[in-house]
Amino acid sequence: MNSSLGWTDEYRVPLFRAYLDVSEDPVTAESCSKDHLWVVVNEKWTELMTKKGNLRVNRNVSSLEKQFKKIRKRVSTFTSQYLAVKNVQTIGNLIEEDIISCAVARYC
Repeated sequence: MNSSLGWTDEYRVPLFRAYLDVSEDPVTAESCSKDHLWVVVNEKWTELMTKKGNLRVNRNVSSLEKQFKKIRKRVSTFTSQYLAVKNVQTIGNLIEEDIISCAVARYC
């Protein structure tokens, strides 16, 4: 899943990990503004990428936030495809792998 801006899964996965770490921390999540939340996410993401040795490009706060929104939109679209497949009346019960395969086919 490459993009023209150089975002790869190598960068995206730590972005979500950083967002989850920050947003699930009750002190940070409750005590800061949206703008400050993204500053902290940026710091956490940079830390994760530096530890892995994968930080080739520094990203600013708005870049991380925009990428996060793009990913979230794609996840939402895929989720709707997954639920549509899951709710289709079929003969017999589909196993989870079949539902995911059908959802991927619809999504792509």
